[in-house]
Amino acid sequence: MDSTDDLDLTLPPEGQAPRLDLDAIRRGSQVGRYTVVERIGAGGMGVVFSAWDPKLDRRVALKLVGGRGTGEATAAAHAQLQDEAKALAKLSHPNVVTVYDVGTVSGAVFIAMEYLQGQTLSAWRKAEGRDAPWAIVVQHYLDAGMGLAAAHAKGLVHRDFKPNNVMLTEGGVKVLDFGLARPSAAVEGDQPAGTPKYMAPEQHLSLGVDARSDQFSFCVALYEALYEQHPYAADTMMELLVKVQEGTITPPPRSSVPPRVRAAILRGLSTVPNERFASMDDLLGELDPRRVAAVRRRIAFGLAALATVGGAVAISTSGPTPCRDLDAPVRAVWNADRQQAVRDVLEGVEPALRARAEATFDAFADAWAVQRTDACVAARIDGSQTEAALELRYHCLDRRLDTAASIITPLADGVPEAKTKLGKALEDVPDLDRCADLDALRAEYPPPDADVRDEVRAILAERDRLHHTMQSGDVGEVQAGLEALLERADAVGYPPARARIRRTLGSIVAFRGDRPAGIAMLEEGAAIAIAAGSRTDAASNLLEIARLRSSLLGDTETALLLTRLAEATLEPLKLERHVERSLYRSRTAIYRTADRLPEAEENARARVASFEAAGELNTPSGIEARAELGQVLSALEKWDQAEAVLSAAIDEQTDGIRYAALGRALTFRARMRSTRGDLEGAVADFEDAYDVFVQRYGPNHSNALGRLGDVGIILAGAGQHARARDKFAESIAGYEGFAPAGSGNLALATMHENHAWMDLQLGAIEGVETSLDRAVNWRRGLTGERGRESTWSLSYRGRLAFAKGELEQARAHYTVAAGRTPEGRYTLAARVGLGEVELAEGKHARAREVFAALLDHPKSDSATKARANLGLARLELLRDQPDTARLRLSNARELLEKVPVELIARRAADALERDLDGT
Repeated sequence: MDSTDDLDLTLPPEGQAPRLDLDAIRRGSQVGRYTVVERIGAGGMGVVFSAWDPKLDRRVALKLVGGRGTGEATAAAHAQLQDEAKALAKLSHPNVVTVYDVGTVSGAVFIAMEYLQGQTLSAWRKAEGRDAPWAIVVQHYLDAGMGLAAAHAKGLVHRDFKPNNVMLTEGGVKVLDFGLARPSAAVEGDQPAGTPKYMAPEQHLSLGVDARSDQFSFCVALYEALYEQHPYAADTMMELLVKVQEGTITPPPRSSVPPRVRAAILRGLSTVPNERFASMDDLLGELDPRRVAAVRRRIAFGLAALATVGGAVAISTSGPTPCRDLDAPVRAVWNADRQQAVRDVLEGVEPALRARAEATFDAFADAWAVQRTDACVAARIDGSQTEAALELRYHCLDRRLDTAASIITPLADGVPEAKTKLGKALEDVPDLDRCADLDALRAEYPPPDADVRDEVRAILAERDRLHHTMQSGDVGEVQAGLEALLERADAVGYPPARARIRRTLGSIVAFRGDRPAGIAMLEEGAAIAIAAGSRTDAASNLLEIARLRSSLLGDTETALLLTRLAEATLEPLKLERHVERSLYRSRTAIYRTADRLPEAEENARARVASFEAAGELNTPSGIEARAELGQVLSALEKWDQAEAVLSAAIDEQTDGIRYAALGRALTFRARMRSTRGDLEGAVADFEDAYDVFVQRYGPNHSNALGRLGDVGIILAGAGQHARARDKFAESIAGYEGFAPAGSGNLALATMHENHAWMDLQLGAIEGVETSLDRAVNWRRGLTGERGRESTWSLSYRGRLAFAKGELEQARAHYTVAAGRTPEGRYTLAARVGLGEVELAEGKHARAREVFAALLDHPKSDSATKARANLGLARLELLRDQPDTARLRLSNARELLEKVPVELIARRAADALERDLDGT
């Protein structure tokens, strides 16, 4: 390769070339007041020696930068170098090499700076190879980025940031070699300067550079470190220049690097400077695993500043201070033993998920320690915040630590459900930004009084533990635990605890079937929170009431009002991202229930946009948000858009983790494809979803077995009744081996009902009643409406009795089913059954009235209308009107084409046609 195509070669700017008389500089030579010890390195911009400073009795690094040109050009270059070195000397930052002195000797500028021992980031990355977790790589670059940000704050642009210009030392990460540093007001026309592999597009073209050019170089280096490949794969300078200008980035390989981090790097690599982040600080805020870069800088600057105040306050890292060892609580939750335990528990799961778990817990622990220290420094060292503020911040941090512990502890202890739910649980590891936002903390309910603080914390920690257990364990056991906890909370009297426990407990009570009692408990919790001024807890309870009133009672108007009230309650607060997303999700669900689909689409899109902006589309919640949007688009019959959204959620998984949310996205796409008549595609998606759930939860989990049931329903809808019955039987066998005996299980009850449905359609009536009885037995452990026999089951008992000629029994079952509320397809199916009983008993006028009403009913489906037409056709035949009867029969057959599953009605149609042929 020609030297002009050496992409790692530093290009010096005009007037700054390293042409030095090295022979004249040897051990013992004097450079200013400094005595040269040895040569330790050389680069594109100069030669570096170690030297001794006799005045301050310390070793320094001495960099000599030569010059080319003559007369005024060289003099101007030297003057500029000296000015910039002096500017650097005024910059004091823990992540920037310290400049002590600047001067000239023998036609060269020298810079005396801090002597460092360690290795460059480039050497460190090569030594670590693939063993370095992404979070550690990012952390080292965050530290380097803080040094760049500090230089930018002084108006300096580095212009040659690369991993070889960053040192990893015992004292931390240091950015060095500011030999190309220029004021940020540099103008167009400068000769290209820097290292081509890391130069920004504007740098290659000799356009004006500023801090955003350093940002580009930083992102190139970080991309290269994380993905072990350059973002712009090129062998020649021209090829590199073209790819950089066009923004042709080599796609990153699969890795554990979070989408948020990848998205931030790609934005920093934008070809247009204005499309990058506005500042280095903004970029670091997106890259930092828990957004703690600013806090780290505050602590570092605060301690450094205090250390320089003569006699006022002494900060020593070896002596006692008010803010030492504050990380003990978080290290008790996440430490080396816990890390190893988690590794052992996660043996066998996807490597990317293991890495993500460790990185998430590492980042939380580090951020928690930093926030705790910052709070202490602010209140007890530099006095910038009060003791009251410290109490608020400590309370916030303690609550979030308890939440994290409720995720980490069961996982480390080997609780099986903690492992299966890990992907989603990692999203519940709390963000700590809120704990540094005093305005937000002051707008919330204050911490509990000192005399009950420990008890309140224990109550809320137990509530967190039960909440996570509820997602994967015995709901009945969780309910009992929460009921006991509620007594403790009421005895203590701290309103947020009382409201939160009622929210969780009320949801469980409603879920288990006692809707009025559950909603009443939530309303009580909302009232407690509103009266106390606990805004977040009031809004959380209101949103849950809205969800239940909409989904369980169909009361969408009240639900929307409650959602608006929740939003108004939160108005004075700065909404956390997850709260905003929860509002979007609640409104989407309510608008769907209310059949206000355009508004549902608007909210679903806003929720997806929130994940996209954060680079979190491929997280479990991001996948669920896209799947939800796909559902709404399907309901609007925007089929192509729905297919595109769902397929993107399914196909864009690049980290190798098959989250449970992926199974749900596949399920939704399968249902959409089934609706569109793509039965083969639907079955394939359901089977893929089954595989996802088996991988996450095991073969006997309800989510996995439910997909077998879905395949059965698809097959039934396609008229493949025997295969459908086999799928239902397979699902039942798995469920009954998984579900504890004597417990309520709605899924199992539904599977038995489906099996009975297929048997009845196939004419195998001897097993129908047994299946329906088993369905009832599995409902008995549930409460409220879920605990009673379903309307569908009653309707099929009526059809079974009718098939056996037991008209009174059929009437009894149909009457109960038809009287159920709210009115729907199964109550209407029961009504047509009553009409068939009336016809069989010779009550022709009453039968005609029933059938005619059902044909005009807006909620009647094709099966109900087909049966009503058959009833009317039979009445016309009895009136000796065969032509009219044939017309009704034709209508019935046309409707039955839309419901291949309806064999009973087909057999009735065939019998009627035979009777007509005999007339």
